Amino acid sequence: NAEYMGRFPFFFSTMASKRPDIGGLISVKVDNLEHGIRSDDLKQYFAKFGEIGDCYVPLNFNSSVNKGYGFVRFVRQEDAETACKEMDGVEIKGRPIKPMVAQVGRDANLDRLKYVCCGAVLV
Repeated sequence: NAEYMGRFPFFFSTMASKRPDIGGLISVKVDNLEHGIRSDDLKQYFAKFGEIGDCYVPLNFNSSVNKGYGFVRFVRQEDAETACKEMDGVEIKGRPIKPMVAQVGRDANLDRLKYVCCGAVLV
């Protein structure tokens, strides 16, 4: 609700400004990440395969521990596919990862800034 968002403008404007433009990038979802892995770590493991436009590892809001998956977004399709083949099953900090080229991109409706806060979805 706009009324609720108005009461916390810094929180919502900060959240909105952190969303990078990933249009045209090829997303690779990486599953089974060790919970200490961060975006910079993931980027280092995948950088050898080609130019990366963005890297994102979502963190649990309450614990600041990652959710066990992340996204590496490549500039070129070929680089993304090679990274998936080469990194499939590779152990990172004791866990075999499972990268795959994302089949579905970010939902355009998410750009309307949906948030879950205090049990309510704010649109």
